[in-house]
Amino acid sequence: MTGPAPAALRALDRVLAAVLLLFAFSLTVGIALTQISLFVAIVLWLAKCGVSRRWLGFATPLDKWFGLFLAACLLATAFSPRPADSAVMLKKFYLVTPVYLLQFAVKDARQLRWLAGSFLAGAALTAGYGLAKVAIGVDGRLLGTQPTAMHSGGIYMMAALLALSLLSGSIAARQRGRAWALAAAGAAVVAGLALTKTISAWAGWVAGLTLLIRRRWWWLVAAVALAAVALLAVTFRDRPMEAWLFFTGNKPVSLQIRFNLWRMGWHLFQQRPLTGFGLISLQDQYCHIPCDNPYWGIAMSTGHLHNNFIQFAVTTGAVGLAAFVLMWTAVFRELAAALRVSGPALRPVARGGLACAVGFMVMGLAEYNFGSSVPVTVMWTMLGLALAARRIDGAAAATGSV
Repeated sequence: MTGPAPAALRALDRVLAAVLLLFAFSLTVGIALTQISLFVAIVLWLAKCGVSRRWLGFATPLDKWFGLFLAACLLATAFSPRPADSAVMLKKFYLVTPVYLLQFAVKDARQLRWLAGSFLAGAALTAGYGLAKVAIGVDGRLLGTQPTAMHSGGIYMMAALLALSLLSGSIAARQRGRAWALAAAGAAVVAGLALTKTISAWAGWVAGLTLLIRRRWWWLVAAVALAAVALLAVTFRDRPMEAWLFFTGNKPVSLQIRFNLWRMGWHLFQQRPLTGFGLISLQDQYCHIPCDNPYWGIAMSTGHLHNNFIQFAVTTGAVGLAAFVLMWTAVFRELAAALRVSGPALRPVARGGLACAVGFMVMGLAEYNFGSSVPVTVMWTMLGLALAARRIDGAAAATGSV
């Protein structure tokens, strides 16, 4: 055989496309299905490379920045008081693979739109499931299928931003059927986001929303806001005390606990300012830090610091924090470039990816969401979709087909 087997390649492409759809759908369903489908997709893509007898990937502008951050984490691991535990946590770098897999494997705009739609379908269904559990009183905060409200809040925050971006694009393109489907999915996801009662996720959504609002779409934003308010009013119509707790609850206590954690972080950073403690749980490191309020003990039971930047300052030191900032600077630069290059059909995907990144990082000011497997996998997937849009439209422009 002198060349690749066309029939085998076509079969691999079809199976890979189906598994990627399952992966996108599973992002909001559960970590086990997400990881299994991601692994199978990677194996299929490697098999495609084997059948083709060549490497089908390519260098990207993000490679060196991902590599720099990995090197900083390796350095922190080498100097960690528990290097074995830190080395185990390096496995989380596997979660960045969707950035590459989607860039390499997505073939055209149609497949890209299907992947975005599959993700939003999963988000809408799990949000609906969560809404039903809240309505019958099983859950006080909406979880969907996630273990905590912070997980579900981060996921639905990004899903809501992507849905709104795609919805505005569909309305502009006068795709009525698609617009109605996106509106329905977006409404369910926004309602789910509201009922997670996760303020950091709300803040991330508002921050991302600033990139999506255009003056001619003000009515759409107002309609979504009114729908959310109406849903809350119906949900709590006979439970005024619960409505009050929805907006107050123990939020002041939660904020005080975060202040405690950030102060602990400053104490710990001063102990190991260059390379940090490694990628370990920090609970054992708090014991010599003096306490001065009733909520200090709760903070000491938390193994991370509820802030991405403080977390990496402590676990990887100034070296790792600088690498983390440089990596995200490069990510935002590439997302902005994707938005500039993408054509009208795929620009909403690129804009949604940028909005998701903004929302993710704003949420990360009060949560260690970079350390949560499902939300960070969603973020890397949004980046992969945006960069795939850039590649597809860039290739089309180069060949003169747009």
